[in-house]
Amino acid sequence: PGTANISPIPCFPGSYSSEPGQSSCKLCEVGTQCPGFGRATPELCEAGWVCDIEGLSTPFKRCPSGFVCGEGTTTDDPNTFFGVPPRSCPQGSFCLEGVAHSTTMDWLPSFEMGALAPQPCQEGYYCPSNSSTPVGGGKCWPGHYCPENSPYPIQTPPGAFAGEDG
Repeated sequence: PGTANISPIPCFPGSYSSEPGQSSCKLCEVGTQCPGFGRATPELCEAGWVCDIEGLSTPFKRCPSGFVCGEGTTTDDPNTFFGVPPRSCPQGSFCLEGVAHSTTMDWLPSFEMGALAPQPCQEGYYCPSNSSTPVGGGKCWPGHYCPENSPYPIQTPPGAFAGEDG
């Protein structure tokens, strides 16, 4: 990019030039990122992040809690009809900020990918979709039980007893 340059100047981070010899660079579109200098094409926004403005070199807005953001997410509004919105956190689990995929797994400090995953709902509690805490929708009701990963309370079978919350 640049007019009458003998040696081309590389595009700055957040922009790209798909054709050699262009006099200017294009800003990376919403839903994409352009890290580093001299990009020929933008790349999809990283999973777990929202790229809702043009010209991002790296995303800075995490996926909202209670939701999952795949690659190319363009908005943090799950109710929009435009662009690529975040998806609901799966039932029976909860999602902290920055969740990148829908496979529920326990987070362990030695397994970094777990921090980017939905976490299992705690035993004694139920987690409907879009839950953002380990206690999700709340404690199990009297007369019901909630094993780990419960999307809703399960009624205690006849002949069994579950008198307390949780």
